[in-house]
Amino acid sequence: MLSELQGEYGSNISYIVSEYFAEVLSGEADIDSTWYEYLNKLKETGYGEILEELQKAHLYEDLMKLN
Repeated sequence: MLSELQGEYGSNISYIVSEYFAEVLSGEADIDSTWYEYLNKLKETGYGEILEELQKAHLYEDLMKLN
């Protein structure tokens, strides 16, 4: 399921992250005043669905306890 979501939304999310990173570094965007707008933009492109799927995964520490 995660790979399907990444395939569906991954390129859009990568673009948004890269674009925002560049805007903040160049001073075009103020991180304090645009952060929540950025997060909402990510959620609109499926980032929330990917996070939900990732939260279902076992933690590395828990997997290591199984050995």
